[in-house]
Amino acid sequence: MWFHGLTGSSILALFAFVTGQTQSNDALYKREALWRIVSTQCVPARQAGDPPSPCLTVSNDKEGGYAVLKDRVGVAQVLVIPTKQISGIESPDSREASSKKYWSAAWNARFFVFGYLQREIARDEVSLAVNSQHARSQDQLHIHVDCIKPQVRDLLRKHADEIGHSWGLLPFEVDGKKYNARRLDDPDLGRTNPIALISDELADAASDMGAETIFLAGAKFEDGKDGFIMLEDRAGRAPLDFAHSEDLQDHSCSVAH
Repeated sequence: MWFHGLTGSSILALFAFVTGQTQSNDALYKREALWRIVSTQCVPARQAGDPPSPCLTVSNDKEGGYAVLKDRVGVAQVLVIPTKQISGIESPDSREASSKKYWSAAWNARFFVFGYLQREIARDEVSLAVNSQHARSQDQLHIHVDCIKPQVRDLLRKHADEIGHSWGLLPFEVDGKKYNARRLDDPDLGRTNPIALISDELADAASDMGAETIFLAGAKFEDGKDGFIMLEDRAGRAPLDFAHSEDLQDHSCSVAH
């Protein structure tokens, strides 16, 4: 055999190395599942003029193209995924001007959520989330679009008009964690890239964007304007905090019941 002459310990070490490499490759393969679905199934089907299955839709934009996919988790959760390979929030591509289209697409994707729920829900019951590099299972940028937890909705409703246009640490916890927050007056996210906003406005964020997580809750303010409450957290800011803002969403969508 090809390993003739190797000692028993050498064979064991070689086996451990090969096994480790296989496990590493398997893990990488699993972490690219979303990208494979979009790039090898949804986009080619769209280009062929067929329904973009298993995606719900695929845009034909050359810049800022995206797909919408029903997540396996939740009754109504959908994901908005770039058709360009972008690893996640840490990628410089996620901060490009063209990438703001992903966010307006994510807000528009709430209508798919309404379809699965078979009813509309209020603006402040819809949320968007991107997890940090340390708290995600997929290495392709994706925005979670789903219902907000009822207790989070109630808390943000109560304090919405106390949140200004500049970042500030909230004086209360949201679902057990402290978040930075700001008001965003862009009703359909047509002008804003929240990832770039965090990178530009928070001094400690730009150096390690992979540690950042973003959460946007739809809001209607007392002055009559529609917008968003934007929350930011950073992995490691508190013990065992991996910056997973998806935790503020409710994948059972109890606000719809």
